[in-house]
Parts: sequence; structure tokens; C-alpha cells
Amino acid sequence: LPVIIVTGAGGEGFAVEALKRGAADYIIKDRSPMRRLPFAIRAVVKTRWMEEAHLSTEQQVWYQALLLAHVSDAIIASDADFRLTAWNAAAESLYGWRKEEVLGRSGLEVVQTQFPEADKDRMLRTIAETGQYRGEATQARRDGTRFPVEVASIVVRDERGQITGYVSV
Repeated sequence: LPVIIVTGAGGEGFAVEALKRGAADYIIKDRSPMRRLPFAIRAVVKTRWMEEAHLSTEQQVWYQALLLAHVSDAIIASDADFRLTAWNAAAESLYGWRKEEVLGRSGLEVVQTQFPEADKDRMLRTIAETGQYRGEATQARRDGTRFPVEVASIVVRDERGQITGYVSV
């Protein structure tokens, strides 16, 4: 099982040792650590897929679900219309909604993201044009309390380049 270490403790020496011991990647929490996480997850999953190409589709889906469930940061995925398609355990803990309660619902309505520095339409244009968005926002928990977040989102495209969804950390 690949491991991506995300930590605020330790420096380069710790990172080198972690990689020597088998960690797939190492991210140091600095000003914007979550910017790299979606790309690190994608690289690790792609590498793992290539290494284990003989696995059945069912095993690959199980493996991806296992990765998603054990990341300590909230990871939320949606389709192109922002209907939630994935909601990991960390998202359940942070937002107070169980996965079963939110899948299929509008992610925009569930987390109620507000962008203090940019409006929602500008954010949506940015992510559609560049394939990613990173910025500060506030979101709502199930009980309505708002809290600050650093949003790091990427676009998921099909083989024709059409947007099929989004993944946010």
C-alpha cells in the first residue's frame, strides 16, 4: 500500500529516510502543502496501476477506495454538475455529514463555499480554464458553523478533454 507522508514535523533528512523506507512521496506542510497533494495522489495511483496492471478492475476500484478512505485530509469529488461522487472519512469528520447523506447531492449546497477574495463564477472559470484552483475560502459544517479552508481543486477530464468532474482537498 503506497504511503504519502504529509507532515509539519521533520525536514529533508526525515523525508529522505521516509522515502528510503518505502514512502511513495513526502509533503512538508508549509504555507500551501495541499497544492501538491492531489498531484502526488494521482502520481502514486498511476504508478501503482502500472505496477499492478494484472489486477482486475474490481481490485483496482477497491484499492482506490482504500486510498481515499485513509487519507487524513478531506477529499471530495463531484461530477461535472458538482453532484458529489466521493466523500472520504476525513470529510465526514470535518463537515459532520456521512457519505451516504451527501453522495448525489450538490457539493456547492452541502459545503456552501464562500470565496472572500473571488466570486464563485470567477473560481469556476479559473478551474475550467486552467484545470486547477487553489485559494482560501470558508465552508459550512452540517450544523451551519463556518470555518476557514484552503481549497485545492483539480479538473478530471475524459479522453476527449471534456470535464467529467472535480476533486478537491
